[in-house]
Amino acid sequence: MDDLKAEAKSQLEAIIKKFNLPADRVQAHVAEGSPKDKILEMAKKLPADMVIIASHRPDITTYLLGSNAAAVVRHAECSVLVVR
Repeated sequence: MDDLKAEAKSQLEAIIKKFNLPADRVQAHVAEGSPKDKILEMAKKLPADMVIIASHRPDITTYLLGSNAAAVVRHAECSVLVVR
């Protein structure tokens, strides 16, 4: 699992570098567990100014059960940008 996490982080860092994003303002983090819980924990720990999260088109299950993006929007203490 550590190899997968290292590879994922490496790919995220490559994206940051490719788009010349400022390293002091944009960070890549990889964690195991519930996505919504880990995102909210990391946002609070940093503390983050903004969380950017992707979302797919919701279906009936998402409306009834919620989604990771919806949970982050509801519970984050910082701004959240949802990208489709």
